[in-house]
Amino acid sequence: MIHQEPPQKGALSFLRMLAWSTYDLANTIFSINILSLYFPLWVTQDHGGSDLLYAFTASVSIFASSLLMPFLGTLSDHLQRRMIFLIPTTLLCVVATALLSRTVSLGWGLVTFGIANVGYQLGLLFYDALLPEVGSKETIGKVSGLGVSLGYCGTLIGLAIVRPFVLTQGHQAAFLPTAISFLLFSLPCFLIVRDISPSPLSSSFSLVQATVQRFKKGMGHFERGGPLRPFLNFHFFSLMAIQPVILFMSVYTQKVIGFDDREMITFFFLTTLFAVVSAFLAGILTDRFGAKRTLLLSCGGWCAGLLSAMLATQRWHFWCAGGLIGTVMGSTWVASRVLVIRFSSREYLAEVFGCLGFIGRLAAIIGPLVWGSVVWLFKSHFPWNYRGALLCLLIWMAIAFWILLKKVPGETFLKSTS
Repeated sequence: MIHQEPPQKGALSFLRMLAWSTYDLANTIFSINILSLYFPLWVTQDHGGSDLLYAFTASVSIFASSLLMPFLGTLSDHLQRRMIFLIPTTLLCVVATALLSRTVSLGWGLVTFGIANVGYQLGLLFYDALLPEVGSKETIGKVSGLGVSLGYCGTLIGLAIVRPFVLTQGHQAAFLPTAISFLLFSLPCFLIVRDISPSPLSSSFSLVQATVQRFKKGMGHFERGGPLRPFLNFHFFSLMAIQPVILFMSVYTQKVIGFDDREMITFFFLTTLFAVVSAFLAGILTDRFGAKRTLLLSCGGWCAGLLSAMLATQRWHFWCAGGLIGTVMGSTWVASRVLVIRFSSREYLAEVFGCLGFIGRLAAIIGPLVWGSVVWLFKSHFPWNYRGALLCLLIWMAIAFWILLKKVPGETFLKSTS
């Protein structure tokens, strides 16, 4: 099914694209500082918690958000409104992240983190669904690339903002600056981006009724077959591999490779530079050569990067693996988002993202839990327990690559059905 173009509104276009992309910068500050770096270190080093405990908490919060995504996505489509959902979910994440800076016990810290992660995960749904509101059919790849590229700039900005606090006051000092930065960099999107053709609000009961009926009808996107069903399978296995990398790479760099805090921060700075450039270039490649070809290239790079990281025994080898993983991380998000939009009609877009979010979050639960379980079960075989966990990720990404290559149609399918 080919994406339907929204009406364009002249000179507002570039400003809307830039403001939308800036939100990617904002939420990536949360992702790098809380999900990837300082909160897992706060759990495992400052409070003596295990990788499995952090994985379990992250998985529960992701599962909670995944249960809400299909319904909220359908509701958003019914109303043709994204901003009334994006703003509250972002504020939920910001407030909970700020509260983490005042938390002293491990238990309450995990609960507060779970709430913040629910807000973060839900916000991504509505942010992605806004993309057709700010990009045209010819430029949607470039706009997606700009967003992801600015997102990785957010990684660099986020690391730079909190680094002085962390080096002088410890890991928990990163939480409040992260919350403030997330809010400030979200403001351009909140103030400038608008829903193009929102539907009028109705009573709560009739709204829920209409949403349920629409959800049942919209499930035909997946039940009738077509490109979205195999893409679901690809999405599941690829996120089984990607999510543990996001959550545990900081732990891996310190425990297995032996980086200290300074080396780890520098490592993430430099690898993120690769992601900034690759995301922007991936947007151009997606518009020129197609989203599927770009995504296949990214998946191949993932397999090579995971294999290199698993076999790395020296620092320079791991630096190379990290650079490759950073490169393909950015291009994966760009091409995946565009491919979903090109497979979907605009009126059901948030619902499609919601269902994909549900499947993806299930993968994001299973992947980290398997990682934590492998590390814990084979802890007497350190560091091979961590390398074994990476092997699991490599297998899942190889499966995702095969599904994408053999089962998911590309742009030729879209042309033949138009």
